[in-house]
Amino acid sequence: MFSCSCDTMVAMSDVTHDGSIKFGKSSDRQVNEPLAMRYVPAATQLPNSKLRTTYIEIDQVEKTHSCILFSPRNIFGAEMGFNCNGVVIGNEALFTKIPSYSEDLTGRDLVRLVLERCSTSGQGKDTIIFLLNKYGQGGNCGFTSKFYYHSSFLLVDSKEGWIIETVGKDYAAKKLTKAKEEEKNIKLVKLNFNDQY
Repeated sequence: MFSCSCDTMVAMSDVTHDGSIKFGKSSDRQVNEPLAMRYVPAATQLPNSKLRTTYIEIDQVEKTHSCILFSPRNIFGAEMGFNCNGVVIGNEALFTKIPSYSEDLTGRDLVRLVLERCSTSGQGKDTIIFLLNKYGQGGNCGFTSKFYYHSSFLLVDSKEGWIIETVGKDYAAKKLTKAKEEEKNIKLVKLNFNDQY
């Protein structure tokens, strides 16, 4: 049984009392699915290393950043998290008419990969687009029953933010220009599938 929606929101520094950025996320995971907070330390890997994600093996980068992940215990990725550079990201299910049954990268895999690899939200946007184009998106994201979807993301750092909506390898990206933004697992970005700067 699922709740109605998953929500992610941000209040940028120009509207908060103390000038900080406020980020929040709720989750609509399956009943009894454990959600853990875990620390992933920074690391250096050998050149040409591979990395096993939830379903597939991908090319690993040489250096990764430390991060805190909030994630179901049975997956590689995360629902949300933040890294040592102040990048914060949350993932939402995005339901479309196009199936996502192939076992590729999941949206939650992409959350972790952004946090481990990126120093800014703009780099995070570019990393999601690059990894989607290279590896694709899909796979069961359920705990006790099958649950397939595409993904949308809200990413922020101390200076800017992005909303990215994805369907397979296609995407729409919107730079945050308002003081407050909210993302639900409904389609928000009314763009052609390309960057809007």
